[in-house]
Amino acid sequence: MLESVSLPDGTGYTLVNASSPGENAPEELARRHPDGDVSLSRYVTGVINPGESFIKFPGEEWTDWKDALSAIRNGGDRIYIAYDNLPIKGYLYSPE
Repeated sequence: MLESVSLPDGTGYTLVNASSPGENAPEELARRHPDGDVSLSRYVTGVINPGESFIKFPGEEWTDWKDALSAIRNGGDRIYIAYDNLPIKGYLYSPE
C-alpha cells in the first residue's frame, strides 16, 4: 500500500508499507454492504512494536513508525487497515 503524507509546508511524500484489511474490516465491510454483494472472510493482524521501524522527512526528527501510525489511523477508513513494519532492502557487495 502507498501511504501519502504531507508535511506542514505542503511537501508530499509517499511511503510504501505493508498493509491489509484488519480485524474490524470484515464487520465494517458487511455493515457497508448489507446486501452481501461484497464480503470479506479473512483479516490480517500486523504487529509493530516500538523501536522497530522509523521514518524521517527532511527537516524533521526521526519518528517511530508505531507513533506515526497512531496519527495515520486517527479516523477515516484507515482504522480498518492492519499495518506492518516498513519494508527494508539491504544490498551486499563483495569487497573484492
